[in-house]
This record gives sequence, structure tokens and C-alpha cells, in this order.
Amino acid sequence: MPDSDSSGCTVWGLIAALDPLPLFAAFRAHRQSTRFILSNEMLRKKAQRLNQENQALLSELKQKLSKTNSNASSSSTTNTVNSNKP
Repeated sequence: MPDSDSSGCTVWGLIAALDPLPLFAAFRAHRQSTRFILSNEMLRKKAQRLNQENQALLSELKQKLSKTNSNASSSSTTNTVNSNKP
């Protein structure tokens, strides 16, 4: 008998004798934990994508500001040189 112990009780008989409510509660808790883990993974991936997008946008903004400051600086230098001419 592969499904019995030394006393002759079957495994299925032991399972049937157990109160199913704690087993059901454990199953529900496990299922909920699995959902939380999957949800956390999805949120972590989304946060990583948003962070990458934010970094790219910040880099783009810095480049634009650098060009603007560079243009403003050369413009003011040209104006200063032209205003010093008699």
C-alpha cells in the first residue's frame, strides 16, 4: 500500500479527517501572497521604466538649458563688444 503509513491509515483518510477550514485559510493566504508578489514585481518594473524616462527627460532638459545659457552668454558678449565701439 503506497498511500498508507505503518498503522494502516491512508494518507487520504488523514487528509479527510483534518478540518478543511484552516487548510482553506492557508490556501487563501498563499494565493493572496502570490498576488501581492506579482503586483509588487509589476509595480517595480513600472517604477524602473518611469525612472529611466525621467532620467532621459532630465538629461534632455539639461542639454536644452545648457544650449540656452551658451547662446545667452555669447549674445551678451557680442552686445558688449558692439556697445564699446565708437
